[in-house]
Order: sequence, then structure tokens, then C-alpha cells
Amino acid sequence: MKNSGFPKKFIAICLCVCLVFAFSVASSAADCELSLSDAETHPGMTSDLALTVGNNPGIANGILIIRYDPELLDIDASEITVGAVGARFSIVETKKSAGAVSIGFVDLQNVTDDGIMFVLPFTVRLDAYPAETKIDIEVRELVAEDGSAVPTEQKSSNFTVSYPSGYVKGDVTADGAVDIEDAMLVFYHVAKKYTLPDGRLLAANVDGNNVIDIEDAMRIFYCVAKKTGNL
Repeated sequence: MKNSGFPKKFIAICLCVCLVFAFSVASSAADCELSLSDAETHPGMTSDLALTVGNNPGIANGILIIRYDPELLDIDASEITVGAVGARFSIVETKKSAGAVSIGFVDLQNVTDDGIMFVLPFTVRLDAYPAETKIDIEVRELVAEDGSAVPTEQKSSNFTVSYPSGYVKGDVTADGAVDIEDAMLVFYHVAKKYTLPDGRLLAANVDGNNVIDIEDAMRIFYCVAKKTGNL
């Protein structure tokens, strides 16, 4: 009678072993990870965001859609480049629509490397306001060589838009004063005689319409000539 508990203990131990084994198998089969790097920058500036893949079980082709706030950000789909992993694929499409850009890619066999797939150059609009936004990854399709869908887990980019330290509207030279030199630099920029650095475009866009044009130069000039008040 003293040994009657042995089978139950044995069964319990076997069940524990099976559960541990099942957990380890489930852990090893974790989803493929797609992530976009974070960034913080200013209106008029461009940040290159890396789209990386991790825990890659093998990808043969796919379509990814990157969604963003078009009131804050913009992207030129033709400027998207490939990383070490992305270079293994043939890019069949990069297409932009309102608030989204899609990337289609294909290979004849599974690519199993981890690392950077694509680099996406996002530019902050000149009329953007300080804000925190997310850039999301949507998997339209991600397929292995055998035709099976690749389960994924996506991490969005946390993108912060801020004004640069010491920013003064109209002070294109960043010397602490709005003067005739600032107006002339904007004139030259509009006339394509000179190109303002990206970091100075925000100060030049005095009317806040996302375009550096003759109106901006004239507003600075009139302010310097005391024809108008503040910009």
C-alpha cells in the first residue's frame, strides 16, 4: 500500500517534463520580428529609419506597408535603399500613397539572415509642429519558400518632431538677429543661386506653408525695413 503513490508521482513528473519541453519548443518558434528605428529631428530635416528583421525563420517574398502621419512627415519612395538583408531580394515595387509607402520584394529561396532590410528617409515637413508620432509596419504579405505565411511581430517607430534649440523665425544665419543678410539668403535660395542647409529651412519658412518662396524673403525684408511688425 505504501508504494501506491509511485505511479501518480511518476505520471506527474512526466507531465512536468512534457510541459517544459512544449514551452521550450514554443519559445524557439517565436514570431519573426520586424522593427523600425526611433528618431527625433526638426522640421526640414531628414532621418533615415532602419527597418530590421530579427528571429528570421526564412522569407522568400513579401509586401510591407509603412504608415505615417502625412501632416508631419513625408518620404520619397524612390530614395528608399536596401540594407544587407534587403540586398538579398529583388525589389519589385516601392509605391507611395497618402500617409503610406509600400515595399514589395521577392527572392527564389528563403532568406534567413537577421539585420537591416530597408532604410527609409523620412523628412519632417517645414510646417510640422512639435509632436510625437508613430510610424507603423503593416504586413500585407510575408511568405516562406514553401508558400506558408511567416508569422510576425511588429515594432513601430517612435518619431519625435521638435524645434531646434535657439530657433528664431527669420534668423536664417542663426546669429541671433533677423537682418538683411537673412532676407538675401532666402532670395538667393529661391533664385537657386544658393542652397540653404536643411537645418536652416525652418527659420526661412516664415509664413509656415511648407514652401520656401519669394513671399518668405519679402516678409523678412519688410520686417528688417520696419514696414511690418513681427514675422
